[in-house]
Amino acid sequence: MGNNFSNLCNTCMKSTKAPEIVLIDNPEKVKQPMESAPLIIRGFNTTDVQSKLEDAKQEFLNLINEGIEGGDCEIVVDNPDCKVSGKETSDGYLVKYQFKMPYEPEALLSFLQKLEKRPVWDKNVFSSERIAQLDPSTCIIRTIYKKQWAISSRENLIACKKAKIGEAIADFSTSVESEELPVQNDYVRVKLFVGGYYYEPIEKDENGNITLVTSISHLDIGMTNVMNKLARKLTSTGVPKFVKTLMAELKKDLEEAK
Repeated sequence: MGNNFSNLCNTCMKSTKAPEIVLIDNPEKVKQPMESAPLIIRGFNTTDVQSKLEDAKQEFLNLINEGIEGGDCEIVVDNPDCKVSGKETSDGYLVKYQFKMPYEPEALLSFLQKLEKRPVWDKNVFSSERIAQLDPSTCIIRTIYKKQWAISSRENLIACKKAKIGEAIADFSTSVESEELPVQNDYVRVKLFVGGYYYEPIEKDENGNITLVTSISHLDIGMTNVMNKLARKLTSTGVPKFVKTLMAELKKDLEEAK
């Protein structure tokens, strides 16, 4: 989630076992706590987090509906296996990419839940940890990235949620903060305005693909405009290799599970 740019906290280490994926069609059907006061988990006000996620969902779907080439995005990679676009924004940069896969959405959704495996398929990541599970479809994840370009190491803290959108599935995220989880020394916290994956069923093609996956990342990595432009270019051109690695590791994981 979040994605290509794409937690070390001994006091908050949790099990990396992925919870069952639950998709919420109608949030009103989810039972709410009986207490009048908002529920606080690991310093997160769950009502505030859900409100932020609802805003992020709308922005995520707006960007999805724009398409890869919409919103004045520059096409960086355009090949049959992967299409990538992006642009600088007033507060950071935006990257979109799209690819097809021969698996149902749940296969990749489940694989991405295995956070202990993320450093294997995302070479930018040092560690990724589930900090809290707010409800069956919402969690908080902390990720630490490897140091690059002789700059301070990056980390982020995001809320993630999954939802059914018609026949599609949206797995979207946005940055959140908690006094219990401050930025660690020598790190810069990446701000993810919105990010995630959008899965759409497609008619099986000649390569056996049955799902179209679109990824969105709108973020601020705490750099100057010049460095933001460089970061976007490097991230965008590296997407095809990233997707190839992700699909190879997913295939390996599915075969090991048989």
